[in-house]
Amino acid sequence: MNKRFFVCCLVAFAVCFSVFLVSASGALVETKEGILSFAVRESNAQSTQDFITNVLPARIGIDAEWYVLGLARDGDYDFSAYAEALVKYVNENTVTNAVTRQKYALALLASGYCSDFVQQTADECVGQLGLMSFVWALHLAENGLASRNMTAEQIVDRILEAELSDGGFAVAGNNFNVDATAMVLQALAPYAENERVAAVTERGLNRLSSVQTDNGGFVAYGEENAESSAQVLMMMACLNIDVEDSRFVKNGNTVLDALLSYRCESGGFSHTLGAEISESASAQAYLALVSWENGSCYQAEYTDGLQDMPYVTESAQSETAVSWRIYAWIAIGAVTVTACLVLTVCGKRKSGNYLFVLFIGAVLGILVFSLNIESKDGYYEGADQPKENIVGTVTLEIRCDVIANGNNASHVPTDGVILREMTFDLAQGESVFDILDEAARRYRIPMEHDGSSKLAYVRGIAYIYELEYGDLSGWIYRVNGKSPSVGCGAYILRDGDRIVWHYSLAQGEDIP
Repeated sequence: MNKRFFVCCLVAFAVCFSVFLVSASGALVETKEGILSFAVRESNAQSTQDFITNVLPARIGIDAEWYVLGLARDGDYDFSAYAEALVKYVNENTVTNAVTRQKYALALLASGYCSDFVQQTADECVGQLGLMSFVWALHLAENGLASRNMTAEQIVDRILEAELSDGGFAVAGNNFNVDATAMVLQALAPYAENERVAAVTERGLNRLSSVQTDNGGFVAYGEENAESSAQVLMMMACLNIDVEDSRFVKNGNTVLDALLSYRCESGGFSHTLGAEISESASAQAYLALVSWENGSCYQAEYTDGLQDMPYVTESAQSETAVSWRIYAWIAIGAVTVTACLVLTVCGKRKSGNYLFVLFIGAVLGILVFSLNIESKDGYYEGADQPKENIVGTVTLEIRCDVIANGNNASHVPTDGVILREMTFDLAQGESVFDILDEAARRYRIPMEHDGSSKLAYVRGIAYIYELEYGDLSGWIYRVNGKSPSVGCGAYILRDGDRIVWHYSLAQGEDIP
């Protein structure tokens, strides 16, 4: 009787456990699909395919790449429109950030397309921007696009050399970073049988475990956030670590529990608990859930059946840009013809003379094509035009303290202040970039950037440029003392926000 009772209990437990697993799996699928449904609904798309075709091309550099990397493994979709838009974008804009270029290249591979840009990126960007450019280079190598300047094994060695004394990794400098550590272990996962890699992985896992919060999540840049939990979950998927692994359960909460706590009623995810839905957090959460479901992060199957897509495409020019170019080309043509007539009249009729004149004319024509000119007056005018739909005010400050001391350059202020804190009216929907652009125009501060709107990337302010003071130097921004996880064009401001732009030598790690 006791034996039969024991067997019945065992069977009942097995049935209940199976039901629990199916329910849990179903809940994850529902959550993953909920993110897609939210993204489709909020963008007014009719379906996931419509979202890919007509929405993601406009969100390149914001959240499109995370979605593409996940969708490529989560269904059978046509990514041709996105791939064409991405190739057009990188052809018409100078993408200087090595890691951004590598992410674009991997997204193109995930879309089923290859181009000269992809191979150029694999060759040129490896190690160009510190640790993370080695990490993304290794992902590209695992997906069939190895750099011709460095083997995968050499890249692994360089990553291992970047390990901190505490077992973690940093984006720059010696400050441990959760996301960087998780992403390093993701990239190293295919090399886990290597003894050095295995040892580094074990130390990295222990370091991550030691900083996991009681909520099951992780803190990065001073706040617990969804993206860090997503990156750690992807790492666990790559390394085949069970979500209930005791190293990653704190106070009864798992990494998955922590990630799901950021889910909003509408299906999207917030960056921090209680905040509004974040495009980046939602997209990374989606990729994390796809990775968990598939048991890997960046699957090395993208290169199967790749279609070629040329890097060089016809550049779309604005009507204003075209007009002055036409006049310039007419002038060059007139001068070239006049020079040929002068040679004829003067009796200098050798073919070599004509070819030289034509060559000079062609060179000048090419230079005109490559220039993008806007006058100072054209840029600065209209800076004080009144705004509509005012919702409040924000403040903006621009600093370069890290290069101020001992710098003899006349354009670098000795006190590190390029623009003291100034107040600006805030219109509905304005971004950090919009306010910076307004400040540059109003106070006549030279500012150079790539892209516009949500894709804006600031290269230089007040003649101080990225990479000018080292491989990791450049401009970063903070809002209310925190470093947002989206580009300056994608961060929509609220009344009372305080924006500070800093020039950094280490991607923000050197800014207090």
